[in-house]
Amino acid sequence: MRPLARSCQLDTLPFPDILPAVAAGRFDLGVANFLRTPERERLVAFTVPYWRSSSAFVGKRSFAMKAVQELLRDTPVCAIGASVQYRYLIERAGEHSEHVRGLPSNQDVMEALLSGQCPVALLPSMQALPFMQSPRGMELTFLGAPLREAGLGGTVHMAVRPDDAALREAVDRALQHLIATGEHERIARRYFPFSIL
Repeated sequence: MRPLARSCQLDTLPFPDILPAVAAGRFDLGVANFLRTPERERLVAFTVPYWRSSSAFVGKRSFAMKAVQELLRDTPVCAIGASVQYRYLIERAGEHSEHVRGLPSNQDVMEALLSGQCPVALLPSMQALPFMQSPRGMELTFLGAPLREAGLGGTVHMAVRPDDAALREAVDRALQHLIATGEHERIARRYFPFSIL
């Protein structure tokens, strides 16, 4: 059964461009690691949640992690530009904000970690995990416990054009169906070794 019973075209955009593109009507739906915030709710509508997110610092296994303020005093830290993680770092960096580097995409952050451009990054855990499990990412690890405070974790939603309540309701029904039947969990377990709900 196809719960939504619609065809779709998949286009990729850098994370910071997705919400403005959906808000402008260039796309009907945006799928990424979107936490629902008042700022974002002014731009787009959101579906029911389809996973729970947390953030984590990621770096090479040999990196000696420090407290955030201490880390930002002398260490370049990468995050996806315009993300909650980027704002979290900027707010805590104070006079050391030059050490926070906003990059266009998750892939760019991972490349910066591997090249040493950034010894550590703050990322949504579930975006980092698949790369860390790949042959190229095997030298990377989570540094410390997952973070959920200050908007770094919570429920994740798809973004929908604010003027298309019918699409949002259809996506909500489809997501609820996938969750209720267990199909959502079966799909997620192909990629993640834990429940994402």
